[in-house]
Amino acid sequence: MTNNEMKSGRFAKWAIARAKLKLIESLVARDGSCYLATMLRATKITKGVLARGQVQARKSGLLVQHGNSWVNYDGAAIREA
Repeated sequence: MTNNEMKSGRFAKWAIARAKLKLIESLVARDGSCYLATMLRATKITKGVLARGQVQARKSGLLVQHGNSWVNYDGAAIREA
């Protein structure tokens, strides 16, 4: 398989998730916390949450651990605390 035959943009979602994670990490380093806000919930992200690895950028998007499950936060707004 050549590069021309590969699906274009196949890693775009992963790249966007990594960029969002870097933004979250910079906000937490500066202010101590930030919020991921959807239409239904706002999740507070602190240094402890990042240290435990409960926020991850994967090929499926930006994931946050809630209990035993991982919730996709691709469409969430990132807000300062």
